[in-house]
Amino acid sequence: MAVGFAVNGMAQDRIYKKNGDVIEGKVKSVDLRSITYKRADNAKGPDYTIGKNELERVEYDNGTEDVFDERRRRSGDDDDAREIRGGREHGKHGKKKIAYAPNLITFSPANISENGFGIGLSYEHNFGKRGFVSLYVPMSLSFGETSDPYIPGADNGSWNSYTNFSFMIGPKIYPSGSKGKVKYSIAPLLAITSGQRPADRSNYLNYYYYSSYYPTGNVENFQFGGLLMHSLNMNPGKHLYIGMDLGWGFTFINRLDNIDQDTREMVQFAFRIGYRF
Repeated sequence: MAVGFAVNGMAQDRIYKKNGDVIEGKVKSVDLRSITYKRADNAKGPDYTIGKNELERVEYDNGTEDVFDERRRRSGDDDDAREIRGGREHGKHGKKKIAYAPNLITFSPANISENGFGIGLSYEHNFGKRGFVSLYVPMSLSFGETSDPYIPGADNGSWNSYTNFSFMIGPKIYPSGSKGKVKYSIAPLLAITSGQRPADRSNYLNYYYYSSYYPTGNVENFQFGGLLMHSLNMNPGKHLYIGMDLGWGFTFINRLDNIDQDTREMVQFAFRIGYRF
């Protein structure tokens, strides 16, 4: 193995036989009945040939996989995760399966919520071979700005800027599994939001102002509620992820300056780009 690496620097494929043996080497070609390979421990040696009927699967160094055992293919493979391999790779037509990693981190450059426009991050960990369920943890930081006229109708006001941080957590469910190029998911999430938001004090305070106007301003904002998040998940390659989230829900707790308010709608839209590992 060390000789093969030093001489040819070749990446290693793994050939799994039905009898349990594992051969490490480099696959050179695949035809209808057999595959040809060089052994990793004898890189300068002859080419070896083995029949497909002796093989269970081959794992390539680029993360893809060929499955030759029909029972294993029927029980374990996701049709959406298999595609026709062109003749440019190993000189044959076959099926390859991308081995998607279970962890995913995403960045959202465009995130919209009931508290404004912002950015976001998320973490997802996928469970199981088919990946029907994940733990999903999205977070966002939203920014807003609103006019704060001292007297309504007069042009002597200013602009209030405010921010809010949102943290959500819950199961992300893939009805057809997560292993594939394009997948739909739905996630019931609990959400906590903390920050500020503008408010007309007459709307939430229970005392009388003797002046003829009620000034607005930023007040402490706290929300706890639930959302149902629908997601379109796209996996162009082994590591690259592109997705969109659209969620709607309502608050269980909605407070301004620690004063309880009526139920408020919660919304979430996010465009995400991520990395699987």
